[in-house]
Amino acid sequence: MTTDQLLFLNKLVDSAETCQARGLSFVIASAEADSYIDDVAVLAHKMMEIIGVSTLFVLVGMDKKVLLVIRLRLGTVNAALLAREFDGGGHAAAVSRS
Repeated sequence: MTTDQLLFLNKLVDSAETCQARGLSFVIASAEADSYIDDVAVLAHKMMEIIGVSTLFVLVGMDKKVLLVIRLRLGTVNAALLAREFDGGGHAAAVSRS
């Protein structure tokens, strides 16, 4: 992990908010990047390990876009179905949309 990625991961962890909807507990984290951050999906996975959460939404503003990464443990919700609501794609445990 690069220094920039580590610093950005810390920003995401600091921004994390736990929410509840329809009986599901999840975390939303968001941050803006001054420059392009590689492998945001990897950072989201690492963040899940750090904070011990099963469902995570990460929103990152960079390059005049907003990147959405959804990560979850299998058996909670189908992330691919969630991503469709945002015109994104992926599989049952991980998706993204920019």
